[in-house]
Amino acid sequence: MKWQPPIPAELWDQIPPPAQAAVLALILQYEQQLRGNPAAAGPSPPPVPGRQPFDPDVETSPLAELVGRTFAHFELGPMIAAGNSGAIFRARDTTYPGRKVAMQVMRPELCRDEDKEPFVRTMQVVQGLRHPTLVRVYGAGKNGPYFWIAMKYVDGESLASRLQRSGVAGRLDWRNTYFVAVSLNRALDEVHRAGMLYRNLKPANVMVRAADRKALLGDWSRARPAAGARAQPLPWPGQLVGDLTYLSPEQTQPGRVEDVRCDLYGLGATLYTLLAGRPPFEAGTVDKMVEKIRGDEPPRPKEFQLAIPEALEGLVLRLLAKRVDVRFQSAGEALKELERVSKIHQLPFDPDEGM
Repeated sequence: MKWQPPIPAELWDQIPPPAQAAVLALILQYEQQLRGNPAAAGPSPPPVPGRQPFDPDVETSPLAELVGRTFAHFELGPMIAAGNSGAIFRARDTTYPGRKVAMQVMRPELCRDEDKEPFVRTMQVVQGLRHPTLVRVYGAGKNGPYFWIAMKYVDGESLASRLQRSGVAGRLDWRNTYFVAVSLNRALDEVHRAGMLYRNLKPANVMVRAADRKALLGDWSRARPAAGARAQPLPWPGQLVGDLTYLSPEQTQPGRVEDVRCDLYGLGATLYTLLAGRPPFEAGTVDKMVEKIRGDEPPRPKEFQLAIPEALEGLVLRLLAKRVDVRFQSAGEALKELERVSKIHQLPFDPDEGM
């Protein structure tokens, strides 16, 4: 019998041979722990090269040296997250000492001087947005080589982290996904009414507040005015191949006009991931991912979660339509469909309520 890798072959082939043994060891250890026999897992396997876990107490990011620095009136505290595009710090607003702030700082090599004015103008619009489904922005700017955004600190976790806690299946119950859909549609409706595009909707950029499990749209680093928005060459600076699955087909074509329906596609891809426990498309290279986004149809979400109602599945698949004229034409239109789902299944419909 031909040996089958533990993950899709096209992804397995992208892992360097020296790291494949470490990946197998990690999978074996996890399976043994799931069977209730942690002791059998043995010692920790060797780390996968290039994938060190982030520890706020260890300087694993070059941005860690910014702790203690002050940008405008925000003093950076401990780093609480790091990624390909930058890092998040706890911060203190020296003008409002009681305010809890999360400071996003982008890696300098990803920031061009000519982007400063458009970035600041965009953030001024975002700073004026006020809605319970949006993470509030307190300020933004550029200090030296660093672009930064000061936001309200949300005590909770991202949707991506929540999926990781959901076990092997890694998916949410369809009812919880429905509530996320209501919140995020309302968030996009508010963003689009302000003449903006969010452009980066994915589970990692949605916060779930611990107090009421409300889904909030955060990470404004790629927001742009809707007027004149056009797709950029791929991958974006700091973007991973896996993140491409949340882009619409037209966003994979540099120079194509972007509009609110691109955000709605990203919403559909995010909701699909919550329901199915996997993104709509998976591939190991940019070219293969783009090919799938443009030409393939994803498996139906019900193949991964049989209880999903037809109306909710239909909404998600319509958001993922290849043709923009088949998708919902606005977040408000999608909200009306969600209201219909709520009536069929006797669910609350209030974008200002928690999950």
